[in-house]
Amino acid sequence: MTLMLPLAVFAFATLLLAAAGLRLAGRQAGVVDRRLQEVTAAARPAAAPQVRFEAVVDVLKRVGNRVPRSPGEMGKLRLRLVQAGYRREEALPVFIGIRLAVAVGAFVVVATPIFGRPN
Repeated sequence: MTLMLPLAVFAFATLLLAAAGLRLAGRQAGVVDRRLQEVTAAARPAAAPQVRFEAVVDVLKRVGNRVPRSPGEMGKLRLRLVQAGYRREEALPVFIGIRLAVAVGAFVVVATPIFGRPN
């Protein structure tokens, strides 16, 4: 009997603390969600960056369409892009354009003596 009283007090205190914690956590989540909505509403992009993004995608698409490619490689790349979730027709030319732009950019960075002296 003497063991039951401390166990009952412990169980009651644990339930009381858990209820208080859940009640406070619910309030904090509401505050956080409201603040996130305020921040995302204030940080919505304007129309100009979207236009620039579309222009960059168009340039990458044109570059990707002009690069010579083998049908076997294109089939594998298209399959990998579809598996990654890029199912549009323009995904493959844009990917090839990005790959070419990164290769040219890396060459320019390595070829110029910006980061070190050429040997």
